Amino acid sequence: MSAIYYEGSLYAIVDGPSWQEAEANANKLGGHLVTINNKEENEFLVDTFDEKISYGGKIGDLSGAYPVPHAWIGMNDAEEEGTYVWSSGEPVTYFEPSKDNQFTGDGLTWTAEYSGGPASWVYKNEDYVGIQLVSGLGEDYWEEGMWEDTWDDMYLYEQGIAEIPFVQFGDSAYVLVEGPSWEEAQANAEKLGGNLVTINSAEENEWLFNTFKTESESGLHIGLKKVQSGLYEWQTETGSNYTNWASGEPNGIFDEYNQYVHMYTNTGLWNDHPDSPFQGIAEIKIDVEDYSTYSEEDYTDVQWHELSYTSFSSVKYQSLNWSYADFGGFNDDTWSNLYLGKI
Repeated sequence: MSAIYYEGSLYAIVDGPSWQEAEANANKLGGHLVTINNKEENEFLVDTFDEKISYGGKIGDLSGAYPVPHAWIGMNDAEEEGTYVWSSGEPVTYFEPSKDNQFTGDGLTWTAEYSGGPASWVYKNEDYVGIQLVSGLGEDYWEEGMWEDTWDDMYLYEQGIAEIPFVQFGDSAYVLVEGPSWEEAQANAEKLGGNLVTINSAEENEWLFNTFKTESESGLHIGLKKVQSGLYEWQTETGSNYTNWASGEPNGIFDEYNQYVHMYTNTGLWNDHPDSPFQGIAEIKIDVEDYSTYSEEDYTDVQWHELSYTSFSSVKYQSLNWSYADFGGFNDDTWSNLYLGKI
């Protein structure tokens, strides 16, 4: 699924199953497991991800039967018992204790070791925190939006929610994703619903250079690669005719090797190489319009079939007045990208 835009950050589901694996996968996308700063953000996570998180191979089990969707968040007390911190390093300004008995710390825990297994008293280091996305086991015990501390590989968890900061230029968000290879960086960009950046103009190239520049020579993968002898192509369908090659480049255009393009971070010029070990610049299209301010006249200009629904949060869905929607212009791809439960 595409990353979801909300209040200046991108949010994406990352695989675990353990907390530490989920955090590592969030790092590869340029972020951390989510830092929750207030009640509104906590509610946004529940409303947006309740039907998207996987458990036991099933996505968004809303039947009310236990277990129900949980997701790892960035809070933990792995360094010092009882001192909770966010993996992003941000200060703890909001704390949802989830009933007194849900933050129990290290000690004996009555639990099974696997789904459906027999329960017994087991000593567990309950250093990692998850969020409950749907009410279950009766409202007196678990309610949606509540948090619990538990152990790193607790079997009820398969995935986490990552929060990724970004910089914006036009209608695109840009994020540094991990490589080290070009292919790995492209795969991480795709996990956010984007691609390694397509550079369309000297203005965009200059902005990228100024945003990510370094004093010493290094590089960042961009979305251009050689697809056959003499031909380089971008990863997006629209492509671009703009280039900014360094002197003598591309020097691998007719050789026998795969060639991938990076931007020098100390000059902004481009180079092709069989595969240098760098991070990559991911570009993700985002919709930052506040449709709640739109008048009837404004809605006449909305191209409903072109909106990036896969990046919409529950808040974004609610900001639109769907009575003006031109459903007749929707094609199969548009329908498949809609989250009908939020309309």
